[in-house]
Amino acid sequence: MTLMTTRMTTSYTASSVRYFLQDRNVSVLPWPVKSPYLNPIEHFWDLLGRRVRARAIPPRNIQELAGALVEEWGNTS
Repeated sequence: MTLMTTRMTTSYTASSVRYFLQDRNVSVLPWPVKSPYLNPIEHFWDLLGRRVRARAIPPRNIQELAGALVEEWGNTS
């Protein structure tokens, strides 16, 4: 059995796509539309924000904020 996650909703997904997947026994797991909890980049932005806020000296302007974000981005693995 093949599993697939997608943002398939009845109103936005062509019936031909649904039939194609059904014919090939692909089980589709529902994926809520606009769910920040399932979007990996949202977790990453949260991590960057927490790291920047935890700095001993917080950024004082946009340039320092940009530099801090780039630095923290580089520190992630």
